[in-house]
Amino acid sequence: MISLKRFVFTVALLLAFEISASAMAENIDNRGSDLCATAIVRIINQWSGDYLVARLDRLPEGHRDTPIGFIDNPEIFRGVWQAFKPNNVPLEIDFDQNMVIFVRNVTFFNRMRVLKVTLTDGIADIIAMETRSALPIEEQVAMALVEIPKKGIRAIRMGTHLIPVRLDPSNITYRIDGKEVHLINGRSEKKVVPGSVSKITTAVLGTPAIGNLNDDGHPDAALILFQNTGGTGTFIYATAAINRNDGYHGTNAVFLGDRISINHVSIRNGVIVVKYRDRRPDEPMAVKPSVDRSAYFILDNGKLLDVGAPEGQDHVFEGWVTAGHEVRVFRPCGQTKDLWITGNSNGYDDVMDAYRSHVTESEPYAPVFMVLYGQRVEAPREGFGADYPGGFFVSRLLRVPSYSNCKAEMITVDSPAPGSMIISPLIVSGRARGNWFFEGDFPMVIIDAKGRLIG
Repeated sequence: MISLKRFVFTVALLLAFEISASAMAENIDNRGSDLCATAIVRIINQWSGDYLVARLDRLPEGHRDTPIGFIDNPEIFRGVWQAFKPNNVPLEIDFDQNMVIFVRNVTFFNRMRVLKVTLTDGIADIIAMETRSALPIEEQVAMALVEIPKKGIRAIRMGTHLIPVRLDPSNITYRIDGKEVHLINGRSEKKVVPGSVSKITTAVLGTPAIGNLNDDGHPDAALILFQNTGGTGTFIYATAAINRNDGYHGTNAVFLGDRISINHVSIRNGVIVVKYRDRRPDEPMAVKPSVDRSAYFILDNGKLLDVGAPEGQDHVFEGWVTAGHEVRVFRPCGQTKDLWITGNSNGYDDVMDAYRSHVTESEPYAPVFMVLYGQRVEAPREGFGADYPGGFFVSRLLRVPSYSNCKAEMITVDSPAPGSMIISPLIVSGRARGNWFFEGDFPMVIIDAKGRLIG
């Protein structure tokens, strides 16, 4: 009885293979002229078989829940092969020239096979064949792998699933209004509805700004996206690409305005600064943008967060905070005078808590570098703050970077720490980038808290 059931099930599988292949061939023929610019990608090697669900964690991160993915790392491939073909010696693949694409089950257990891979405008379309069964996935999934040349491939696609291969800021996925937008070579075009002539076009505007947004030492990117949904509007968004071990990953996009003019995008000590021009509220869209605005963004738990109202009087300031008995001052970068931090500041408690968490009892009054959102105000008329030339109202504490200073984009001093006692001879260590110094030599001066040159 058991054998009979297996035989009937096997026949059903074979029929499913025939039907799927015929339907797919008919679908390819109907595409007609769409394939005129399509090249057939050579399949170097091909494997099919079963894969343990318990070993799905060996697949590349980000490809573990999708029906398609790619492997371009020899260590990851060895781990996957050990789970896929434990009794076979893995082939040596030249990952400098080639890559491995896989397709697998995600809902039902169906036998898989890759029929063809085509390449159009940098997108490798995977044409796969699978059986049609109602068997649930339990301990194993069916999987098919193919080795192909990776030259010219920017992304892989099967059906509606698209995965970028080159994880740089212009070839990753961003989220606009909660929907994923897959960029290929900095651009995306998607029909408004199936069969519609109108398209939603999204593209990178200008050149991304490079800097560190999460203090991990890897260069991230801030960029501007524009999107046209088929109407007269051109909607402008700010977004970011975070550099991880496996490449860049896009964040959410924050709306800036409709048909505005972008002037400049930069990253300053982990804060994205966007300078742009907009219209006054009473001006029609036909008027050229002429009102200067600024927007500020930080990365908060992997999400891009707007931290300042463009129409407000506050701005982003970087500098040194010093606090203690009878002292709570902020010296912005480029200034030689301290400003008294007003006690009624919205962000006063956050600044003081951050300061106390970064200064030990053995280092009283040591300055701590912070990025603050606020504005200069008049000094208090009485109390300790009256002795200072001005005050500072902190609207919000933005960041306390791990290794930053007023020259953070070009040089970072690791030792000595700000506010520490120094003796002669003094050893200074740090890191510098750029081409402004010659053969590792560059001038250095030492100034005291009052701006006087001491060495």
